[in-house]
Amino acid sequence: MLRNRACLLIPERPYCSGRRRTKCIVMVELTRLLVLAGYQRSGTTWLSNLINSSPEVIYRHEFFGRLWAKLPPELWQKLKQNHGITEVERHTVLETALTAHHEADRPPFFDKDHLVLSNPRLHHLMWMATNVLPKLLSPLYRTLYQPRGRGSLLLIKETRSAVNLDSILAGLAPDLSLFVFRHPCGAIASHLRGIASGRMQPPTAKQLKVFHAHNQSSLRSLAVEPSLEGWMQEPIERQLAAMWVAQNQRYLEMGKSITSIYLDYEAFYAARQQATPLLLQAIGISFTEQTGEFLNGSPTNRQSLLSRDSSSEFFSVYRQQNFDPLGWQKQLTEAQVEAIMAVAAPAYETLQQRAWDCQVPPVPAIEAAQPLN
Repeated sequence: MLRNRACLLIPERPYCSGRRRTKCIVMVELTRLLVLAGYQRSGTTWLSNLINSSPEVIYRHEFFGRLWAKLPPELWQKLKQNHGITEVERHTVLETALTAHHEADRPPFFDKDHLVLSNPRLHHLMWMATNVLPKLLSPLYRTLYQPRGRGSLLLIKETRSAVNLDSILAGLAPDLSLFVFRHPCGAIASHLRGIASGRMQPPTAKQLKVFHAHNQSSLRSLAVEPSLEGWMQEPIERQLAAMWVAQNQRYLEMGKSITSIYLDYEAFYAARQQATPLLLQAIGISFTEQTGEFLNGSPTNRQSLLSRDSSSEFFSVYRQQNFDPLGWQKQLTEAQVEAIMAVAAPAYETLQQRAWDCQVPPVPAIEAAQPLN
């Protein structure tokens, strides 16, 4: 168990209502901080929402990727580069993350202890309206869905990149970092399916050049052409495999100096009924009725606009009964699998060795802090 940490009591910010300026006296009682990270299309959003189904959790989706500009510029640079910030600066980062914003929220929404207006359907409706009219409705959204009151766990999910994440984690000092990984063929097959359907974009020439500049020395060890010209001409599955390796290797390095759990998505999903209560217990939150409902699949009425969590099944976090996390075995050709594993097999084996086995409570676990008087 982790040592108790004094919780963070954050007063709500003043907000403007016309010409009147109102200041609330309600406090946000934040007792635990959890960061969840992983390569895109690795089940991170599904797992984040599984955790978010607890009434105690405040969830921020891709906060640093989407809302980094909300932080003071100098503080953002320090957070990315200095591998540590002051307690006052950390307080500012967490206060900004706790502030409700439609860009860091996403459906599905759940009943929450920290919301005065806790109605998931109304929350979803207000979120959709705010995305359509952000300038007009953002202040109201922020006021309605600002966390208030009792002790909560803040969950921040990041998948866009692992670059600078080690410094960000050093500054945030989370109670626990949860690194989620998926079989490289599964993650890459999902990318390829998204690209083929037009729902995702392939890596751009600029992205490939930037990746090469930062990882040139390691490409040869990955059996990838190390020259820029050769790298640009590699098949897309090998390019994605090299990116998968680079991101997950960074997670492996981070885990050496912070409190962390590595979670194998396929193994966890296969044992989800038994593994979910163990994981939530370790995080320090409860398994509730809405957790069970989310775990058991999609809403019964998918035709209802307010029951949809995304624009398509491809991005939905709900899992149908026939969902198969190993479906990549039917999608990829034998040559594609061989090409991917020639690059990614050693890193995948290391991740599996570090992974929680999903059969016993994971160690370490979070012990809730006691509020400061």
